[in-house]
Amino acid sequence: MSFATNTKAKHHNFQRNNYRCNLRKQKEEITHYFRFNAPLGDTSVDMADYQKIPLLKHKTEEYLKTNEVQIQIQRCAELLAKQGALEGIVSKTG
Repeated sequence: MSFATNTKAKHHNFQRNNYRCNLRKQKEEITHYFRFNAPLGDTSVDMADYQKIPLLKHKTEEYLKTNEVQIQIQRCAELLAKQGALEGIVSKTG
């Protein structure tokens, strides 16, 4: 099994388990899960494939520009800031 396939399977397992656990929780107690993973299409990349870094960078930048991902990033940032404020990690200025 390739490295990429294995991480995708782990992602689906974690996502499914997280969903099931959240069904039993109150809204304010649910666990949010985000995965930011640029699609590579048919491109195969091994861990030692440093020559493909420019291609990976390009694909990642394009992925991060999409509207759907921008919404997910914003939501993730809001949740992290809210949690940080609750735990006294994030200071509010202004």
